[in-house]
Amino acid sequence: MIAALLAALFFLPRPWFAALVVLIVAIAGSEWARLCRLEGGAAWLYAAAMAFGFVVLYNTTPLEPTFLLAALFWIVVAPWWLRRGVQRQGLAVAGFIVVLPAAVAFAILAPLEILLILLLVWVADTGAYFAGRAWGRRKLAPEISPGKTWEGAIGGTAAALLYAIILGTFIEGLSWVPYLLAAALLAVLSIVGQEAGRGEGQRHALAGSWRSPRPDRQRDRGVARRSAALALHEGIGVNLAVLGATGSVGASTLDVAARHPDRYKVFALSANGSADALLKLCRAHKPRYAVLSGVAESPGLRKEFSREDTELLFGAKALQDIAAHPDCKVVMAAIVGAAGLPSTLARW
Repeated sequence: MIAALLAALFFLPRPWFAALVVLIVAIAGSEWARLCRLEGGAAWLYAAAMAFGFVVLYNTTPLEPTFLLAALFWIVVAPWWLRRGVQRQGLAVAGFIVVLPAAVAFAILAPLEILLILLLVWVADTGAYFAGRAWGRRKLAPEISPGKTWEGAIGGTAAALLYAIILGTFIEGLSWVPYLLAAALLAVLSIVGQEAGRGEGQRHALAGSWRSPRPDRQRDRGVARRSAALALHEGIGVNLAVLGATGSVGASTLDVAARHPDRYKVFALSANGSADALLKLCRAHKPRYAVLSGVAESPGLRKEFSREDTELLFGAKALQDIAAHPDCKVVMAAIVGAAGLPSTLARW
């Protein structure tokens, strides 16, 4: 996908590339509509309105007020969201502020400028990842992304500044101070944007996947959804399995579930080999089952978990059994990479 996008960026005539951006904006609008809990015709209408808004902005001059509004949003509103949690009120309006100015910039800037900006964001993200792994101690936004740390954010910003300095050596007559301040601000806002978006995205994920089920399982999935809806109506928590519970996505999911005990009851938790971390989660959430998919069967471990009224299972096959269990109504597939595919497919 990246290769195709870069090829279009550099080789398509600009009007044709702008037309491609209209399609991208429509897709982005449909995804944002899902965050707003819009479905069917309302979601299509929202996506169409966003595409139309892009066409209007693209043919509007001057564009400075639009970019100023977007900058104020990212500098003022997005950090507030990060601190308070993403609020659904106003989310539909925010979608236009988030998507449209960026899309217009994507359509009007020179291809090399766009590539260099994207590289800066990627460098910042990579630097944040490695700095966080090496030195991360203080949580940046524990309620949204427990794996992100202040040390990682500082490392990402430093990596972005180093990248900007290297680029700056090739630019004649550069004003270094505003240039480096802009690079640092862009790096920081890229981190803020990821976290603010993730906060609402994870809450949306708990409501279930947006993908349509396979035809041969539509009836079973329909029964599961009706059972879940009935449980919610009667005030009974829906049974939730978190596969990959010790990772950042799993931790965020459990945090949301803990905030809504009337809606979700933790049914099962899994980890690859972190037995101590999984046992700690079982003490807190009291699931019926726990799975250590990368650990050989151990009677001692099983006895420890049984003290928490949790039945411990072992091996990758147990993940599939949990995902397909008739009492499990919602599955958060938080296992990274191909290791998570068998259990995800078992659910479908």
